[in-house]
Amino acid sequence: SSGINAEYGGMKYLSWSNLCLGLFLLYLANSFNVFYTLYYPPLCTEDSIACYAPKFSSSAKYDFHLYATASLNRISPENLLYSKKGISLTEPFEEEVQLLLKRSLTNNVTVYGQVFVVASGTDPLSRSVLSAHYATTLTSFKRPDMKKVNLLDGISIIDNNTLEAHWRPKLLVHILDPDLKFDALEYPAELRRIMDRPSLTYKPVLYVDQLSVTRRYDQPITSQDVNLTVSFSPITIGKLRIWLQFEDAMRNLQS
Repeated sequence: SSGINAEYGGMKYLSWSNLCLGLFLLYLANSFNVFYTLYYPPLCTEDSIACYAPKFSSSAKYDFHLYATASLNRISPENLLYSKKGISLTEPFEEEVQLLLKRSLTNNVTVYGQVFVVASGTDPLSRSVLSAHYATTLTSFKRPDMKKVNLLDGISIIDNNTLEAHWRPKLLVHILDPDLKFDALEYPAELRRIMDRPSLTYKPVLYVDQLSVTRRYDQPITSQDVNLTVSFSPITIGKLRIWLQFEDAMRNLQS
């Protein structure tokens, strides 16, 4: 009977080991599937009921425009801050430029950057023109550094608690591969807040990366002259989805 008990105990031990191993393998398989679908979401196929087709073609040329405004809802031609014509949606570029802000934007206000990508030679502010648009902030608000003032023989430290507008010296603009064709029933949920989907088509997906820009380099706005590095580059669907998830997590933590 002792031999039977030993054999039974061994079988029980092996069964528990196999169960744990199987659960671990299932966990690994599920993790792999999550990461795979993150970078390779279901695209349009012949079996798809409906699909979102891109409005722009990657082979055409486009114009890049950046407007600086004090309001998200009001844009006029005189708000144009920077433009670059004849760009390709698949070729990155980066330029460091010196810009002149309107005087009204230097009065300790939030400055919004309105990014437009349109077909070459068209007006981005015309409602009849097909455009990709993304709005972001070009300023942050921080407390100024404490100032030391020499009062005769002593030194007095003046601590100013008033928040001051600081200029962000770098703008990172990404564009999703414009040739992707999404299954309308299974397109990534993260893209819903930044993807403009008229009918069964979608405009190019623009994204401004604020997670990679270090805030410590923000400079106080002391004049109308500011420096800005404008970077434009394609982004993969997987990296974009991860960035959007990080943004949502940071927003939830702040709230």
